[in-house]
Amino acid sequence: MEFFKQRGPLFNHFIATLVCISTISSSPVHKLRVTLEPLGLWFDVWIFVFGFSAFIIARMAYDLLLLNGFDGAWQYLYGPVSKETRDDLRRMILFENSDYPVSKGFANGALIVMMLAVAAAFVWFTFLA
Repeated sequence: MEFFKQRGPLFNHFIATLVCISTISSSPVHKLRVTLEPLGLWFDVWIFVFGFSAFIIARMAYDLLLLNGFDGAWQYLYGPVSKETRDDLRRMILFENSDYPVSKGFANGALIVMMLAVAAAFVWFTFLA
């Protein structure tokens, strides 16, 4: 159970994914849409949910770029950072400095699954609810 006590970027992304999915799925979409569409405010709610989801997916995508060695793209987004700092961030994503490190494949898979879950929650909110 010590593995689940570790804190790092993967843990933060997991919590952000849970918060996003629970917020989107627990909102009474049918009542909101019926109430807000006549007032012209439904689009504002949609934009907020889109921005919330896009921000979470973007942070995961940035870590995915860093993890897979796309340093040029990552530096374009975050600015010039030394190689040592980037290597430290990679080690943080993989929990290499802790007792229970994870493999690069597991981290890649976890990030992709979390991004798909957030995207699916947004699609459900927009089209299916």
